[in-house]
Amino acid sequence: MEFVGYGGGRGLPHEHLLWASTGRAHFVMDTRGQGSAWGGGGATPDPVGGGPAYPGFMTRGLDAPENYYYRRVFTDAVRAVEAARSHPLADAGRTVVLGGSQGGGIAIAVGGLVPDLTAVAPDVPFLCDFPRATTLTDRHPYREIGLYLKTHRGRTEDALRTLSYFDGVHFAARGRAAGALLGGPGGPDLPAVDRLRGLQRLGPRRQGDRGVRLQRPRGRRPLPTGRQGALAAFAPVTASLRRPVPRLVAG
Repeated sequence: MEFVGYGGGRGLPHEHLLWASTGRAHFVMDTRGQGSAWGGGGATPDPVGGGPAYPGFMTRGLDAPENYYYRRVFTDAVRAVEAARSHPLADAGRTVVLGGSQGGGIAIAVGGLVPDLTAVAPDVPFLCDFPRATTLTDRHPYREIGLYLKTHRGRTEDALRTLSYFDGVHFAARGRAAGALLGGPGGPDLPAVDRLRGLQRLGPRRQGDRGVRLQRPRGRRPLPTGRQGALAAFAPVTASLRRPVPRLVAG
């Protein structure tokens, strides 16, 4: 189950051939309200309204946890896992969630909300350790929060309280997944502390768990991580998932 980065959508089928080409069932969640910044776009609206917000998604509904945008996104993500597991080509007992940037943050949240996942594979995850990350960078999307508070002075405490309900650090502490992967250098909009604080709490909670494979960022030099790293890390635990893919015969 894959979740996409900030501003992206589910895209088009030809953009997601890697996992299917290895014989694995692969599902991609369309992030509500997003899908117009890059890639092949999205098609899922977010019809829920909210209070005043800075342009973007980080401050939508920031006035209260029950109104916050990512409450709906995380709910969608859990339901997406349930839907994927119900598909006849999926092995519900061997489910891995993954994603990069925003998708990595969503994957961590799902890892804390769904207790029986096989593994969680976040790559340069976003949405972790908000109090510190928002003070270490002035780049978007974190900058949306600062600009919101620049206008709504005096609401910092309330905003941080809302964000604390959706912080990947806390979801990571709840996770019971057998393995996790952190990789990739990211950029100035994703400070290293954001990624490391979220992932350092992920790890084995049961005897026999595989634990965390941690790849530390090294400036901007590419690392063999992301989907390639996830393929290598989780090949053993998902090997039995692969089944013959039905052929479509024209005629």
